[in-house]
Amino acid sequence: MLLKCCPACWASDPGRCLNTVIPGLTATEEAAMGNPTDAKIAELQADWPRWEFWIVPRAVGGPVWCARRRDHHKRVVNAASAEHLAEHLEDAADAE
Repeated sequence: MLLKCCPACWASDPGRCLNTVIPGLTATEEAAMGNPTDAKIAELQADWPRWEFWIVPRAVGGPVWCARRRDHHKRVVNAASAEHLAEHLEDAADAE
């Protein structure tokens, strides 16, 4: 990988430049790699069309999977995994 640096640093130490740019993936490369979280959210949305899904990343403990009814935004369900979230939604559907 080629690092780009500001011209003033080339003479001294280009590895220590604060202006170094490390290029990331292009949109095409990122789409080709796929994202398992996006795939799981798409699966949940297909199974539960009345619900809206998202994740909240945490620094410790992994993401929190969240869902709320599209017609009742105050009703929110949280779980530690997509599988647990689906179980909670099944329980909520049985209670209705």
